[in-house]
Amino acid sequence: MREGDWKLIWRTLIPTSVDLYNLADDPYETNNVAAAHPDKVAAMQDRLNALGKEAAKPLALMYVASVGLAHGKPRMASEDGKGPVIVEGDGHSITDEGVGEDENNTASH
Repeated sequence: MREGDWKLIWRTLIPTSVDLYNLADDPYETNNVAAAHPDKVAAMQDRLNALGKEAAKPLALMYVASVGLAHGKPRMASEDGKGPVIVEGDGHSITDEGVGEDENNTASH
């Protein structure tokens, strides 16, 4: 994230790390000054968190939340290939072969 002459690199995955550079003084980003400026780091992290909350949700997540789950509980194929893990209720299952009716549902056959 850039804010004026300041650049924050915040790695949130393990292992986490924070780098802060003043690009006016250090354009090649050789001197990490995060430890010397904890208030600046915290302010920039707060701004990134706020931007993340305002960001649009991924389309796939919106689809699953609004449409996909309206058809009932999703069913996933089991590892042993003997059909869906969740078999209660009517509906479709998602398997390695694709999307289709529950194989155990004899009413649709």
